[in-house]
Amino acid sequence: MRLSLIAFTLIPFFAICQETQYYQVSSKLKFNTIGFAPIPAFSFDSPIINPSINLKTNRLNLSSDIAVGFNGRPWLLNLRTKYALVKKEKYNVTFEVNPFLFFYEDVNSLSKTIIVAQRNLSFILSAETVFWKKMGFRFTYLNNQGLDPGALSGHFLSLGPFFGPLYSDKNLNILFNPDINYLSFENDTKGSFFNSFLIIDFIKLPFKIQFQAVKKLWANFDVFNFSWNAGIVWNFLNIIETKKTKP
Repeated sequence: MRLSLIAFTLIPFFAICQETQYYQVSSKLKFNTIGFAPIPAFSFDSPIINPSINLKTNRLNLSSDIAVGFNGRPWLLNLRTKYALVKKEKYNVTFEVNPFLFFYEDVNSLSKTIIVAQRNLSFILSAETVFWKKMGFRFTYLNNQGLDPGALSGHFLSLGPFFGPLYSDKNLNILFNPDINYLSFENDTKGSFFNSFLIIDFIKLPFKIQFQAVKKLWANFDVFNFSWNAGIVWNFLNIIETKKTKP
């Protein structure tokens, strides 16, 4: 299963690389105090480590990442394939497919705790428009299909503004990105949340510091009223761009 998903993700990339003049490779390592999921009830309430790798051409973006707790327990494995349907200076539209695994603890027939891998498939449509300089609005719609018993299927919406740096100089940028989320999943699981990121980007260093806060507006399931996390993002592989000569 895992090998087939990797092949599904990588084969289109190498095929398109034969037709493009360049590609980019980058990698990150994130450390967070806790992990947030679109449905907060499924968040990982302990520190996580999240390595990722990203492969990109002009319109195609392939990425893979895994989130694992400091205690060794896996949480999420994503294999994302994103394509830019519209790519303009003032607006863009992207479509993404993400077959992913969600790991959770269960008790088997021998009363032993085991880790279960739950298969999901998400389809994501995102749009972004710039109104003035680097200010604009971002919209995301996600449809998730749970492929195993207990996996929830449903819809997720996100809308919010984005800004240029709140502060910028030769050493750092400070960015703030808020949005409002709405989810409607099976078993009458519905709710709305305010979500915000504060990012401190050190220009001359390969590090970013990130703070995230999530506030429940309303929900018909048991979930926290307010929660936050802090993290460090380390770009341990610089973006590599290779020019290709057309035959």
